[in-house]
Amino acid sequence: MIKSVTISKQAVYPFMMVFLGLLVLVVVNGLTTSALSVFDEELLKEFDIKIRTNLRYKESITNFISAIFIVLAGGFVDKFKVKSSILIGLTFLTLGFFIYAHAATIYFVYLAHFCLGIALITAGSMPIIILVSTWFIQKRGFALGFALLGTSLGGFVFPPILSHFIAEYGWRNTFLILMILPVVLIFLILFFLKNSPRDLGLLAFGEQINEESNQSEPIIQSGLSYKNALKTSTFWIISLCGFLSFFSVVSIVSNLFLHLRGFDFDPKQASYSLSIYFGFSLLGKLLISSLSDYIDTFKVFTICALGMACGSLLFWTMNPAIIFQAVGLTALSWGGIYTLYNLMIVKNFGLKSAGKINGTISSFESLGSFIAPIATGFLYTHNHNSYKTAFLVVTIALTITTVLSFFFRRNQVAN
Repeated sequence: MIKSVTISKQAVYPFMMVFLGLLVLVVVNGLTTSALSVFDEELLKEFDIKIRTNLRYKESITNFISAIFIVLAGGFVDKFKVKSSILIGLTFLTLGFFIYAHAATIYFVYLAHFCLGIALITAGSMPIIILVSTWFIQKRGFALGFALLGTSLGGFVFPPILSHFIAEYGWRNTFLILMILPVVLIFLILFFLKNSPRDLGLLAFGEQINEESNQSEPIIQSGLSYKNALKTSTFWIISLCGFLSFFSVVSIVSNLFLHLRGFDFDPKQASYSLSIYFGFSLLGKLLISSLSDYIDTFKVFTICALGMACGSLLFWTMNPAIIFQAVGLTALSWGGIYTLYNLMIVKNFGLKSAGKINGTISSFESLGSFIAPIATGFLYTHNHNSYKTAFLVVTIALTITTVLSFFFRRNQVAN
């Protein structure tokens, strides 16, 4: 039975959940993935690393943990709900920063990234997608896009700030300062986050109530079972596209800072390139996800995949004069792709088994992310310290993604 509530409470809470999701993603995604690449030069010096592949293992560990455990994390979210999962993730993020600050060898850095991997799957985009989708039926594309801005906003904001802190306080003290952020978020989540509108006797945004029974089936219970989702061709095509596109974007972003340093960009310029990348990605997530409320999601995805392939082709030219055009085009397209993946999953399979379904697809994405830093580091070392061959491989992967997107099929589910 839905309780009578004030209009203001009904209107405010869905957007409060979106804002909390945004904050969590700014910190978790922003500080477990590419923004940390501004520490790379300091780590190379501190631990006397001669082969860059040895440094790139740290990202691969984070992504390997994601690939291995994200299905379990999805099952945990389905059973114990989003709030518990996010609190666990923020705790591991704090622990990871603590280990980083006291790392005596590169192996402690690897251990820190193990913790960051756990944080990413338990407090990253997967639980936030489920949270926002549970609170929204109408304008779900906009709501998801706004929350997922956090995955790019952190990468946009943090690189120049971290570069400044490293210069002022040293890289170890910078990690100690960063520990403040997840601790503050833990208190916000404890007091304000609600797993479902039903926790407060509310309806999801745009949800209709049956006037005769004064009831509405919770949207968290709608959709395909995990077993039935696995039987659809779209599930496997989305998974393969996820592998290829995440391989591509991680290959580009994890090496962008050092790639620009190879063109004699100074550290400040190189770090700002990351901010530019995440700024355009942020724009893509908001604009393209909002358009998906009105335009066919599958067609928009194809256009974005093609745009990203063209951006990678610009990187392949190895022309520093067009490097920022390559960054902008790739990032804008990726912002759209990232959000559209999650919209397609919810639209096709619903929320009934969203944790396991999203987790399984994310395991393919994480596998691509895991392979990417190792592969690009290997190609760099074995091609005369050049990323040219790596960018060619990325362009091919994105071209395949574009072709595969024509084979997406819509599965009809409630909501």
